[in-house]
Amino acid sequence: MQCPRLHGQLDTVILNSDFQSPRRAYLCSECHGVWLPALEAQSYLGLECEKLVRSAFKAPIALECPYCQTPFKLHTLEYESGFCVDIHICPHCYSCYLDGTQYALVFHNQMRAERAVSGILAQSPLDNIGVACCDCGATIANMDELYDAEIGYCCSKCHNNPPILSADNKIQNVQLVTFHNMEIKLDHWQASTTSRISVTPEEPCLLDARLFSLTNWERFAHLGYRKLNLHGYLRKYIDATEGIEHITPWHVFLKQRGITGCLEQLISLGKISLTFKPHSIVFEIDVERMGTDTRMRFESIVRRMLIAYERFVSLMHRYKYPDDNA
Repeated sequence: MQCPRLHGQLDTVILNSDFQSPRRAYLCSECHGVWLPALEAQSYLGLECEKLVRSAFKAPIALECPYCQTPFKLHTLEYESGFCVDIHICPHCYSCYLDGTQYALVFHNQMRAERAVSGILAQSPLDNIGVACCDCGATIANMDELYDAEIGYCCSKCHNNPPILSADNKIQNVQLVTFHNMEIKLDHWQASTTSRISVTPEEPCLLDARLFSLTNWERFAHLGYRKLNLHGYLRKYIDATEGIEHITPWHVFLKQRGITGCLEQLISLGKISLTFKPHSIVFEIDVERMGTDTRMRFESIVRRMLIAYERFVSLMHRYKYPDDNA
């Protein structure tokens, strides 16, 4: 079975020592995502997916159940500590899928205390999944130093760093910076409402798409009917010049954790235009008033998308450009 985020094959993990009726979970060795059938989700994590799916909602970009290929629905668990965990639940077979860090949070909040009281300590690879910072990769042992970064969770050190710039927070015109070996050109204008961030990645990204804000009338006038699969809330505001009916690199990129959330946040800031090319990525925004706070929010969202882009680059050897002569 394939990982719902299209990273690769899911590896089988045995959860108990009963050879006659073993309990199985499935782990992605690359992204540490965990897929659990309905019985295992209830017995191992205490999640009654058949009940939770009633309050679940449709995701902007739906992942598919690796067993029955039914689009997952999202259910949000809220804990007293303030953390919210999104669980992908299949409405057909009631299995569930969690990203690695989200699985660690559910296990920490729901099952760790119960097993400590009962004296039951499961010895499976899933118990060793920890919460890793999505930026620096360091393991976060203290849950009080955990911050939600949309594409994952980050440590206090990365959370307190400025979005992209390490200098002052003044509005400037053209400035060149380096972030994760990417050359970034920041072009903010104090006298206007436009901000532009150009990125030259270290490796080609294999993406060839453009996203831009459109009203319903503009969408019809400029694009007409196109076979897109952007689903739900996101489809009302963003359109692309490339269809994603098949598993293209753009399709894989959209399914990475936090990408749709970052796009929705960009929409909330103002009119946006995003261009993804093999050797360049351009983020543009036009707002009613370009202030320091807006600029920093814009940079912060772009920073998170670039971190997610780095994860996508690690998968690009599985894809190649289509043959133009075919």
